[in-house]
Amino acid sequence: MSTHPPSDVDKRAYRSLVMLSHLLQATLDRSTRADAGLPHGLYTVLALLYDAPEHRIRLKRLAQDLRFSPSRLSHAIKRLESLGLLQRVDSEVRGKSWDAVLTPAGIAMVRHVAPRQMRAVRDPLLAVLSSDEAAQLAVIAEKLNARLESLEDSGGVSTRP
Repeated sequence: MSTHPPSDVDKRAYRSLVMLSHLLQATLDRSTRADAGLPHGLYTVLALLYDAPEHRIRLKRLAQDLRFSPSRLSHAIKRLESLGLLQRVDSEVRGKSWDAVLTPAGIAMVRHVAPRQMRAVRDPLLAVLSSDEAAQLAVIAEKLNARLESLEDSGGVSTRP
């Protein structure tokens, strides 16, 4: 960590990144509520399951991937189960652990919402960038994501809500 005061460029980058994160989350939440009737955080659970092999993930791994506390994940799983979008089943890998599995309704929900999520980001945001800028954004975001994950893994910074 740096010991010198942040520069004006650092301050501008910080403010821009924080506001971008906030506004993007608000946009995605609005879109997800309109398209799925769910908060974006719950849809994210479904989207991760959709991308998993056989649409199935151990609950412990899901909590880690989402940076959810066990209680937050438990609440989300109960809500999604009550809507018939996923099931909690015994893990095939280890005893006394559980997996979350998308139901056919959950698969249909993700297939309905995913293209709308892409448009919710692409149309107002990515469309104003050139192809080169979009590629640069992807590289920068991937680098920042990897850094945050490595800091969390080393105990340096928590990214859990």
